[in-house]
Amino acid sequence: MGTTGGIKIFSGSAHRTLAQEICHELSCDLGKATNARFSDGEFNFQIEENVRGADCFLIQPTCPPTDAYLMELLVMLDAFRRSSSARITAVLPYYGYGRSDKKDRPRVPISAKLVANRTERPSLARATATLAAPPPTCSVVVPSAARTTSMRDSPITSTSSATPCLYHA
Repeated sequence: MGTTGGIKIFSGSAHRTLAQEICHELSCDLGKATNARFSDGEFNFQIEENVRGADCFLIQPTCPPTDAYLMELLVMLDAFRRSSSARITAVLPYYGYGRSDKKDRPRVPISAKLVANRTERPSLARATATLAAPPPTCSVVVPSAARTTSMRDSPITSTSSATPCLYHA
């Protein structure tokens, strides 16, 4: 396989099979990177190819264990930012914390907005969260409330349940 128009596709450990299937459909190779864990459980990520000036896509659903996969995504975003990628796109087939998209009681966080803001910080060009069907390993359904009006004040926008949800940095 070759490359497709200068894009590079990488995967975290959440759903590597999905990333391989995407690469197969696009007739390109999965980017070379090492995903590992230290003995205390911390995530270690290293890009093993030149991504300077490249359009990089990171495939990383934040399905359970949501916190661990979200932290992996943040570490990977930082690695790509520091490697001078031209544009970084996070593809989130499942958007963790999407249920907490509004303040329905006093003294509660709006976690969906917090996650969106944190992923924007490391110079993320855009992110795609597909709110249709989660990957097979993610058996959690996103409620319709995650696609409605309370997301308007968030950097996330959506048009329907079948289309991807994009937000831009």
